[in-house]
Amino acid sequence: MIIALLGPTATGKTALSIEIANEFFGEIVSCDSVAVYKGFDIGSAKPTKEERERAIFHLVDFADPRDTYNVGEFQRDSHRIIDDILKRGKLPILSGGSGLYAQAALEGIDEVPSIPPDIRERVTGLIENDYEGAVKIFLEIDPKRAAQTDLKNPRRVAKALEIYYTTGKAPSVVYEESERVKRPPYMAFCLTAKREILVERINKRVDMMVKVGLFEEVESLLKEGVSMDCQPMTSIGYRECALFFQGLLTKEEAIEKIKVSTRQFAKRQRTWFRAQNVIWVDIKDKDIIKEKIKVLGEMK
Repeated sequence: MIIALLGPTATGKTALSIEIANEFFGEIVSCDSVAVYKGFDIGSAKPTKEERERAIFHLVDFADPRDTYNVGEFQRDSHRIIDDILKRGKLPILSGGSGLYAQAALEGIDEVPSIPPDIRERVTGLIENDYEGAVKIFLEIDPKRAAQTDLKNPRRVAKALEIYYTTGKAPSVVYEESERVKRPPYMAFCLTAKREILVERINKRVDMMVKVGLFEEVESLLKEGVSMDCQPMTSIGYRECALFFQGLLTKEEAIEKIKVSTRQFAKRQRTWFRAQNVIWVDIKDKDIIKEKIKVLGEMK
């Protein structure tokens, strides 16, 4: 059995996963598409050094930001790690808010089709020359997936268009038609909170990230030669800071944009997980999750 702690950002998934790992002899498998990269610590809310001393974390600081680490690779690595945890008699705890990564780990998805060079070049040109037009096409061909996607992230928009122009089908259809890999049973919990509470938690989290050095982290990454176009640098928090260092935003504007984008992302996360097989739990009732895990253990 796999336990998954999913849900929108700032709902306390990491802290709860550590508690569960310690109480039920578990190991945590991160499903965060940014925390997987080395050096991207503060903006991804990566588990701190102290938190990683309290529990075993997998797939954190795993990939080099100069390389592209995709969901297919995550599926392969997460399956290998989860299977090993189970073989050793421990409890795998999948924790994070990247919906597609969670789906790949729990159920498995087929690799997206190979993209022909001419289509990749065509989409790249469209993204660079008419980004608004590219987003409009995405919204027209696949409104379902577009509603779950960060439309300010050119990589995600490009990937959707590449799949569409390669297969002639909407990306959501391609994923739905894919043959699932048989995986161990799981119980997935999705943490949630009232909107006003979540907004407050997000705003406080962003302020804390800035206080502990988010801008300094981005500046250091850029000085080390990490490209502004690399995959993790296009994620929320990092892209706004990069725009600040390009002189396109003031620091105050960048901070406000991070808060707004994070709130919008949390809304997309809720939309994604509503369509998944999850048990919704308000953060104030999180102890219910431990009770259910305990019952599962007694039923073995």
